[in-house]
Amino acid sequence: MKLHLRIAATFSALAIIGASTTAYATTPNGSQDLGFGTSGVATAPSSHDGDGVRGMIVQPTGKIVAVGFWATPGYSNGWNFHAARYNRDGSLDSTFGSSGIYDADISGRHDVPTGYAVQSDGKIIIGGDIEYNSSANYRATITRITANGAVDTTFATNGVWIDNRGLRSNLLRMVALPNDKLLVTGRNMDGGRAFILRLNANGSVDTGFGTAGFVYFDDNGAEKRGVGVLTETSGKVVVAGTSGSQAWAYRINPDGTLDTTFGTSGEITQTIGGTELSITSVLKAGSGYVLTGTVRNGTTGKKNIVALKINQNGTMNASFGTSGVSLFTDGASSDMAGIAGVINSKGIIYISGVRDVSGTGTSVVAAINPDGELITEFGTNGFAFGQASFYESIAVQSDGKVLAGGQKDGSFAIERFYGATIPNISLANTGTNSAGILGFATIAIVLGGLVVFMARRQGSR
Repeated sequence: MKLHLRIAATFSALAIIGASTTAYATTPNGSQDLGFGTSGVATAPSSHDGDGVRGMIVQPTGKIVAVGFWATPGYSNGWNFHAARYNRDGSLDSTFGSSGIYDADISGRHDVPTGYAVQSDGKIIIGGDIEYNSSANYRATITRITANGAVDTTFATNGVWIDNRGLRSNLLRMVALPNDKLLVTGRNMDGGRAFILRLNANGSVDTGFGTAGFVYFDDNGAEKRGVGVLTETSGKVVVAGTSGSQAWAYRINPDGTLDTTFGTSGEITQTIGGTELSITSVLKAGSGYVLTGTVRNGTTGKKNIVALKINQNGTMNASFGTSGVSLFTDGASSDMAGIAGVINSKGIIYISGVRDVSGTGTSVVAAINPDGELITEFGTNGFAFGQASFYESIAVQSDGKVLAGGQKDGSFAIERFYGATIPNISLANTGTNSAGILGFATIAIVLGGLVVFMARRQGSR
């Protein structure tokens, strides 16, 4: 059973036994930081044919690297791999790339960036698919740039790795290991076979992992999408994704074999009531894991943000939401999709995406507590809405502020919000004897370090 105590109060002044008053002011949870960028939005030069942020890296200096897609003028060559770096205030950092921008047209056709990672030396990995030698002949592709936005030609072949298995393939997500090797999730486009690949730090395939560097996930011929990936300090890897109406996760040993101590023979599956399930992130949550994404609710018919929590041993965490699953929406008339997720140091889960009402999209960030419930003090009943059309990425700064990246008016867009807080509430009965405070029974409530005394006279009601 969960016990929740919510205390909401408005103080114009606080006096305790004749002491002088002190006023406390806080910025509302989920409000937009309008001092960031221009009127709250950081952008980048655009062709206005459709650019968008798909990932963000907060560098140790506090600067922000946004990775995404940039449409060539007139969409002549489709999308390019694209990155921009911003100063802490949201202005473009002209020392990165060319006037703050890195842009790469790798194939001369359509290049679709989908993943990113950062290595220990600050080098930035951008991955996705390119039209390899003809239309729709996609190959998973990775490029590496320096921390300052220049192509790193020491990686793979002249700075670019291309899947050479002779198969059409998509790259979905990436993560860098402490030794700078790269884990890459993706799928074969023909047959939908999900895989995870490990590359050495120099961009060569690590043949000591799995079979010739690859581990494949099969589901009796059904299409299986492996999207999210994370690593643990033990060196084990968790991969999560979707197969039909089932969310799934595998845990893999450092050599690429399944960790049979997790779930059933290394895998857990969970059926979600509804259709169009899409798991897009797997996050480390204490000793367990949280999966986030979108599902079309089987009862309302509307899309909802979905989150699942899994224990360390590969079982569902029954204390999270309902039997380990939570669905989120702001009303029966809207579709709400969760596209990216992140967890901060206090266990607060942020999920960014889009809210759609009658075809009109609005960017949204949801804040969820460790029990799988909306933090209703954040934004409007747990949702903060931005100026962008949609978000596809999310990150948390060291000061707790939340960055959400996507698209506004066809261009790169990053917005920043004040983060959610979970009040640090403790109760202490200071006494019910007649000595008390002037004969009152008193209780002290500690709210984030501020002590508020509440009292009632003994014998009164």
